[in-house]
Amino acid sequence: MIISGTQNAAPFALTALEARACAFALSNNEAPDALFCSPALWQAGAWQGLDLSYPRSDCRPLSIPDKLRGAVAIRRAEFLAGRLCAMLALEALSGKWEDIAVHTDRSPIWPAGFIGSISHTKSRAIALVASEAHYARLGVDLEAMMDEARAAPLARMIVEESEIALRPVDMPFAAFLTLIFSAKEAFYKAVYPQLRRFLGFHDVRLARLDHASLLLVPQAEKIPELAGSTFSLLWRFEDDHCLTVLAEPR
Repeated sequence: MIISGTQNAAPFALTALEARACAFALSNNEAPDALFCSPALWQAGAWQGLDLSYPRSDCRPLSIPDKLRGAVAIRRAEFLAGRLCAMLALEALSGKWEDIAVHTDRSPIWPAGFIGSISHTKSRAIALVASEAHYARLGVDLEAMMDEARAAPLARMIVEESEIALRPVDMPFAAFLTLIFSAKEAFYKAVYPQLRRFLGFHDVRLARLDHASLLLVPQAEKIPELAGSTFSLLWRFEDDHCLTVLAEPR
């Protein structure tokens, strides 16, 4: 597994949090169970462009959980890349290189005092981590852009007519659907630690959309715990991906 193109800057110039992102690719049709490299090499960037799927004498592995050992190769790679980004971001905040455990539902278990969020596609990963003293909720989502052929059959599952009416006239429908899908995923990740249950795409609705932010409103009958709340998210299109972030400060 080859990792490259790392980024350390927090998206949207957000403060009081750490973010790490990377690009990754499989090598030799592998099914990786772990990444092998030392924290010192991660921080020095000496690992970039190297195949990290095989044991090294100077490291301990970052391994996938048992529940993912039967998953296809790309799913394993996605997990490892996302966890690597999360561990690097967490180390930047805490000063410690430590594993991030996994709940039975596969969500990350952040160390006491920290919150975070991880997202990945088949070629990129990103993680945001912050102190609970600074942020109440964090949710990040990264999506590869849909094309029109894929967007059309998915539309009814993701958005309602009232939401479609808010699409900017100069934004292609597939780009709009990718954006709203991503925003709702970021919202779900941000509220999941509180709700501890999965939500449907129609449980929250788009209420406003401009060139850099959007507003989501939970439906009171679907999510009574969040009745009366609204959630602002930041978004941007970058290359062939869409990035959305919900970062709710204390």
